[in-house]
Amino acid sequence: MEPSPLEWGDSLFAQGDIVEAVAAYREQAARFEDPAVEQQARYKEAVCLLALEREAEAETIFVSLASEAKSHWTTLAACRLWALLVQNERYDETDAVFSSLANQCQPGELASLVPAAIHTAILTGY
Repeated sequence: MEPSPLEWGDSLFAQGDIVEAVAAYREQAARFEDPAVEQQARYKEAVCLLALEREAEAETIFVSLASEAKSHWTTLAACRLWALLVQNERYDETDAVFSSLANQCQPGELASLVPAAIHTAILTGY
């Protein structure tokens, strides 16, 4: 069986072919078969864009995802957005992102959802 564009994008990303991974994720997101898969594809596209140092494009996707109904991928997007804002010392914008996350998650839940690398980036930025 042929891999889905999402699986193909994951493979390309793992191999370091980030530009092609972006294309695969965009293809998957455009299919809109399943909202959760579409969110996952958009999130992964934004992560690739960060790797390509295209922060503004990544931020646009993270902002869009973070404003959608809560899911694993929207929470991760909000965390990445928070880390990006901290990294760029845009502290005036971080409070709104944190407040949104705090309203969506139970106490302690956020810490378990945030990957260690994002957690470290946020703490280091502050």
